[in-house]
Amino acid sequence: MAGHRMVAAVLLVATIAAAGCDGLMGNDRSSRSRDRDAGSGDWTLIAQRSVDFSSDRESIDVGSGQRFHALRVAVKGAPVEVGNMVVTFHDGTSFSPQMRSTFEEGTESRAIDLPGEARRIQHIDLASRSTSKREGRATILIYGR
Repeated sequence: MAGHRMVAAVLLVATIAAAGCDGLMGNDRSSRSRDRDAGSGDWTLIAQRSVDFSSDRESIDVGSGQRFHALRVAVKGAPVEVGNMVVTFHDGTSFSPQMRSTFEEGTESRAIDLPGEARRIQHIDLASRSTSKREGRATILIYGR
């Protein structure tokens, strides 16, 4: 009887330890995966624009009532050079993260933390251009969370 209790106790401890480790590893994997894939998890697509080969500067109206504390830029279709990006909030203040970079097709930026608490975005001004004439038009996707 005591032997059965000992075996049951060992199995219980092993099960709890395995579940705890798996949970920790699973959370770590899912957060890393979410950081790499803006389209999954709690990231929301807030803007999408096609980009051609000429230098383009446009204002993207976000205007939703949602509040965001971070942004991410992703690129599909062709490589894109992103210059200046200015995020204007509903209260009239703005934030300009260091964005000057070239993105290969299928890549995305790191998470760009917005200053302060989660905030509503009025619009995003973005300077960009496609860098490869032979690969066609590119699409810039902006995600928020």
